[in-house]
Amino acid sequence: MHTKFRGILLGVLITIPAIALTLWYFQIKRAIHANCCIENLARINAAKWWWARGIVEATNAQILPPIWDRAGFWELLQTNPVGNAVPSEEDLRTHLGGDLKMPVCPAGGIYTIGDVKSEVRCSIPLHKPELGGIRLRILHEADPRTGIDGATVQILDEAGRWRKGVTDMSGYVKISTWPRRPVALVVSKRGFLTWSNSIDKVKGAGDVLLRKKSDSGSN
Repeated sequence: MHTKFRGILLGVLITIPAIALTLWYFQIKRAIHANCCIENLARINAAKWWWARGIVEATNAQILPPIWDRAGFWELLQTNPVGNAVPSEEDLRTHLGGDLKMPVCPAGGIYTIGDVKSEVRCSIPLHKPELGGIRLRILHEADPRTGIDGATVQILDEAGRWRKGVTDMSGYVKISTWPRRPVALVVSKRGFLTWSNSIDKVKGAGDVLLRKKSDSGSN
């Protein structure tokens, strides 16, 4: 009887960790697929942006904001007819970079490109850019062409957890919060005023402008 009980107990002790390990593996795989897909969506969205800019430049219909002013061009697309255009995969291929192949969802989702003003979407519900975190560029308010390196960016997700990252030499930072939606952020850098706000206050293309303390009259 005791031998049988020990056998059952041993079986349970082996089975539970095996199940936990399997669940952990699939959760990690799920997160990797989601983040890879979200990166794909960002890449296709960028290709749409460049395609649209090329069309507006070719028509000479409007004076375009400088290339570095992504938010300004985004605002222009809200009223320009090009914003309603739907590019084909062939249109976007030359703007994708790398091997010029259209990215595909690693989990088998289907991409809907949509018009220029719309974000590319995946058919898998949790593969949404707004759930994947945020990619920002931190810029000097006095010169928005210049990124700020070494700025600390903290992101609050909808579950109340904070994630942190530091900008690179060009002022970019990518922080993943999947599968939670980011809701607020705090940006700080020595010598600059701290920027704290909700995610929806970030300028259209993902730019945050920091002001030097001396520019605001602070010591």
